Amino acid sequence: MASAIAETVKDGFLNMNGGDTRINASNNSWTAIAAQGVRKNGWYQVFAPNQNENVYTNNWTGPFYGFERVIETYQLTGAPYRFKPVDIYYHAYSATKPASIAALHKVYGWATAQAFTRVFPSQYVRKVLDFETTTIARELGSDDLLVRTGASLRTLRMPPGAALPSLRDSSGVAGVAAGPSGDYLTLTSARVRLSARPDQGGVRVEQINGSISDFTRTRDGASEQLRFTATANEAITLTLAQAGGCRVSADGKAVAASGSAARYVLDGGDVLPQRRVITVRCAA
Repeated sequence: MASAIAETVKDGFLNMNGGDTRINASNNSWTAIAAQGVRKNGWYQVFAPNQNENVYTNNWTGPFYGFERVIETYQLTGAPYRFKPVDIYYHAYSATKPASIAALHKVYGWATAQAFTRVFPSQYVRKVLDFETTTIARELGSDDLLVRTGASLRTLRMPPGAALPSLRDSSGVAGVAAGPSGDYLTLTSARVRLSARPDQGGVRVEQINGSISDFTRTRDGASEQLRFTATANEAITLTLAQAGGCRVSADGKAVAASGSAARYVLDGGDVLPQRRVITVRCAA
């Protein structure tokens, strides 16, 4: 009801419930994917990204292993487009039967094996609300694109085949990652300018399991430096692209790559969120 949503907003609470995302291998249609939410008399209800075990067990009548099929839902809402995050949503009574608890172990095992970015439900709700008010416009007298979002949404997908903007001439963009349905830009602020100039290379963030703020890119001749604050709900993992000749430090201390040539894992202990000031210095 709109009145219930209004009360949560007026009292400073976020809300998330409902939705009807039932896509799986037996019902493989995008029509079985619910929207992110619904407006009710001017108020916005954010839907749960995925449904709970009741849906997958026929209202808890069986089969009680049915919740394992939510993995199919995760896969079909994650590619070729990321429609939904992975939301493991169930009730405590899922632990009352051997088949249902086995299904939970299978779901958790699959999810923890993926390279996901962990977010709290409250963070997801804020991202959805930001999406609802995001605008993209072409600047008058220029081919640059202006993006206005909110404090939480920090990813923008480029259409397949679209030319990447020059990251050196853009503002509010730290990097780009290739996806199955286009490239994903890592944004660093709520106000972004995408340059119409073609990409000219240079070091950039390829992957990070959190958000980036306070981002600056400076050049001095052939040298280039990135400086930013990284925040995550776990140990920060950062991968750079075109980072040959670059040195990385976190909070002023040098950091060595982990495994691959440009992947860095910054474990700050058990305190959440993890937050580090990253500096990347590159020389030609």
